[in-house]
Amino acid sequence: MKRLSKPMAATLCALALSACPHVASAQSDPPAPGVSPWKVNHVNAEDLVSYDKVLVVPGVTLSFLAEGRVTARAQSGFLSGGNSSALQAVSFKVEGLSKELLQHLAREAERDLIERLRAAGYKVMTYADIKDRPYVQAWPRVPDAVKGPVPVTENGITHWVAAPSDEQHFRLGLTGWWELLHSGGKPVITDATVVTAHYRFNAPKVWAEGSRGTRNATATVNTHPGMDFITASVNWTGKPVSRMMRGAPGTHLERQVDSVSDNVGTLAQTADNTPTAANTTSSVLSGLFGSGNVQRGSVVYSFKIDPAAYEAGVMGAVRAFNAQVAKAPAGGS
Repeated sequence: MKRLSKPMAATLCALALSACPHVASAQSDPPAPGVSPWKVNHVNAEDLVSYDKVLVVPGVTLSFLAEGRVTARAQSGFLSGGNSSALQAVSFKVEGLSKELLQHLAREAERDLIERLRAAGYKVMTYADIKDRPYVQAWPRVPDAVKGPVPVTENGITHWVAAPSDEQHFRLGLTGWWELLHSGGKPVITDATVVTAHYRFNAPKVWAEGSRGTRNATATVNTHPGMDFITASVNWTGKPVSRMMRGAPGTHLERQVDSVSDNVGTLAQTADNTPTAANTTSSVLSGLFGSGNVQRGSVVYSFKIDPAAYEAGVMGAVRAFNAQVAKAPAGGS
């Protein structure tokens, strides 16, 4: 078996890691307001001009938080005589994320990216320009895309992934776009730099907190009707070159942006499954006999989006990020 050269192997790994729309848990530290929203990294921007500034955008994908469960845990200090623990769980489900809305947002994100690249002086081909090419017709599609939003679940958190159309919802393997864009180790598109994009959002905001004292412990799961911009990457694949890789070629959001919108819907508690009797018994036994005091809570929320506010939050973030993409220093980075 022929071994890949180090540059090619590094490029393949970078594409695989960047192109697959992985899912991050909704459980995180509390949001920190005031974070500079558009700190980005440009990697190998010279690829944008490797075909005389001709680009092709076959499609983009967006991921939206749909449902999940977040748990907070805390334990008091045993060495200080404490023997208490707390566990709080919140389950949530987002209502109103229709396939029509999510594909509309994907189309708008794609259109905005193309327009900004053209305004920056690039000639940009679209999916419509290449869809009749045999290798594009052979690219595998996600079959479930025709039924509705495509779910991707990790660590109990589900995101729905959308593309501009069913036809553009390509099935990516472990190597991401690499296997679609290459055949026999050689690029299949030889007249343009390929530009792909992925953006990911969480709304509502859900995060866990736990505090531990010498004898007591408290655990809290916080909810907020705002929207966080979790990650974004616009990746490009130009002419093959031999070089040291320092990441996937493209423009990448350096860190999550908190609160791109403060309110994109309505949170409502729909059930409280907290075992009140068990918590009371645990407290009584702890007081009488010094046994461990275990307190548990479990509630369920629904989050009904405001479509106009939701779209404004998504597109405001996408446009701001795409504006940075269009500024990538194509002379090198």
